[in-house]
Amino acid sequence: MPNNERLFSAVRELVVNQRWEASMSDLAFIAAMSERTFSRLFIKDTGFSFRTWKQRARIYASLDQLANGIPVKQVAYEPGFSCPASYTAAFRSILSSTPRDFLP
Repeated sequence: MPNNERLFSAVRELVVNQRWEASMSDLAFIAAMSERTFSRLFIKDTGFSFRTWKQRARIYASLDQLANGIPVKQVAYEPGFSCPASYTAAFRSILSSTPRDFLP
């Protein structure tokens, strides 16, 4: 999570309310800054572009569901992935394992 107060409040809205469809423009509006400023501060504060950070946040947000035994197919759609295959590919690229490895 970003340390900057305005960035934090914007991404908190995204994570807490699971607004995974929200764009950087939407979050920049919430943070009361331009997209360019939002993007520049976001990279400076987190070390990631907003797009990369959001992808990671979506994967990390799904871990509890997997740990609770919810099927991968169902979990994949919750954070806004278009299909289980895209979820699995993103999961593997971030965590170097498959979602099934996290199932009980």
